[in-house]
Amino acid sequence: AQYEQWQPRARIRACLDPTADEVRKWCMAMRRAAPGKDERLLLHVNTHGTPRPTVNGEVWLFNKLFTQYTPVSVYDLQ
Repeated sequence: AQYEQWQPRARIRACLDPTADEVRKWCMAMRRAAPGKDERLLLHVNTHGTPRPTVNGEVWLFNKLFTQYTPVSVYDLQ
């Protein structure tokens, strides 16, 4: 709701405990749906109990079995 107030045209997708594959899939879908190539994609990761993002630009997301966290580079989400 906070982002919608700042940018009413923003497309928002809430993902509860997503796996790395789900985040990749959703980011690619949002990129394809963007009206122009210059559009930006904001990835807001709010996780509790996960390691902090790494200095290499990796966020920690669940694996497919939800048994461990795996690092995912934000550059791989482009």
